[in-house]
Amino acid sequence: MRMDFDSAVLHYIFELTEIFLRPFFNSFNNFLSPFIITTSEWNKPWLILSRLLIKVPINFAAFIVLFAPAFVSFCLRIILYRFKKPYILSCVDDIYSLHGNENTIYNTRSGLRSGLRGQEKLFSTFSVATLNVCLLPEALSRFNNLECLAKEIGERLVIDQMHYGSLSPRDLASKVNHVLHRKNAEKFEPLEAGVNVHFPELDFLCIQECFHRGCSKKLLKELHKVYPWIIYDVGVFSWRSNYYGFNSGLMFASRHPILNIDFKYFPVSCGTCAMACKGLLMTKVLLNEKTPGSKREVGYIYVTHLQAFDGEKVVTLKQLQCILEWTISFRRKTTGSDKVLCDIICGDFNFDNISPGDKKCCQHDLFTVYADVCRETLGKDRVWAVGTEMRPLYVKKEEVMTPEGLQRILKDPCLRENYVINADIQFCSLSIMYSHPKKDKHGNIVTTPAGGKRRIDLILCRNDCPLRIESYNFVSRLADLTDHIPVVMSFTCDG
Repeated sequence: MRMDFDSAVLHYIFELTEIFLRPFFNSFNNFLSPFIITTSEWNKPWLILSRLLIKVPINFAAFIVLFAPAFVSFCLRIILYRFKKPYILSCVDDIYSLHGNENTIYNTRSGLRSGLRGQEKLFSTFSVATLNVCLLPEALSRFNNLECLAKEIGERLVIDQMHYGSLSPRDLASKVNHVLHRKNAEKFEPLEAGVNVHFPELDFLCIQECFHRGCSKKLLKELHKVYPWIIYDVGVFSWRSNYYGFNSGLMFASRHPILNIDFKYFPVSCGTCAMACKGLLMTKVLLNEKTPGSKREVGYIYVTHLQAFDGEKVVTLKQLQCILEWTISFRRKTTGSDKVLCDIICGDFNFDNISPGDKKCCQHDLFTVYADVCRETLGKDRVWAVGTEMRPLYVKKEEVMTPEGLQRILKDPCLRENYVINADIQFCSLSIMYSHPKKDKHGNIVTTPAGGKRRIDLILCRNDCPLRIESYNFVSRLADLTDHIPVVMSFTCDG
């Protein structure tokens, strides 16, 4: 594991400040939490009252006692942040996994899985997932009607990789009877799409909202059971980037060696997002080693999280322009003589293709360089595409508390509208977090073409990289743990 400082002394001083800061922030967090009630607690007044009478005074007292040492530690951290790296790359030497029906060892030095006979296997088909895990301090998670459950999220991901990873996306898919042919159809295979309960074997995980440092480390520990390379604690801490608040929340896990890394934070942000160092995490990964007479084969994977609740401001448009410029620059500086097989952007874009208020964002030049597989035309998604932003007030409903239940809801357009936000946003504000489905005077849901279609979690493919999209699926595996629907894409590179 590479440390967050070049100097071990600075690293240990930074960790020392954590001893004073973590109890302080925990007490403040626990003081606020009882005042923010989740829907699962509405019918438990005794629990709410006991927390108010016991947790509030105890944590308030702890907050007062710990304030002075925490303030000194925070001031020390401000100085240390000047020397802190913008990310940590955590790497393990060897990791055992099950690949197909064959026990294999994943050697991080070569990046190639070797079979029992020691024969190297070259890869041409890969899978990538984007997921917003909402790992926030409890008080903030409760605004989303959630709890910080990093270990549970990691366990579900790892279990699927160990027990379902040998199955292809085609085996796992809950199929819909639609086949998509993208532009330049001669270069692309038909796409199969649907809603799955389980994740297929994933080569890359692009994660957002890992804001809670302690929870991120729990998730890191779980993911390292499968993924040798993980980038976490991504962000630049300064008054300009985040007011010394939260990091970017981005994390990237890979089965393949990471060759180059860079992170840039968005120079413009507003509202609560100004407290987080949101930006673009850029990685170059080794897909296949160089063989005699051929070039080394690499891929570019970018992870991002854009401005939320932009309103009438043009912040999101400026951030999209930054992404376009940064991806071009990063690729130009790092490609060298390598052969690029794929170039993909994943993340939470916080706007959808259908909402009238998001039209300008969808018209940005980024979408001429990169293709959104789910988009049929501007303002219209493919018929099989579903929304990925759930109504926070409904994530704890019994019907969507299990992966199987959430899958059933997502596959039904009428039921989905009750639990997923509609893509009819005119003005993006915090009010959409507390929106309810439209109902008639009899209490029946009024279905609309944009019902349950707010799809803000995207996987974009660069147009000049000839990929064959094998499958594109929405996964219900993290039901009850996050208010976003993970998205998975499997693709074959034309070598």
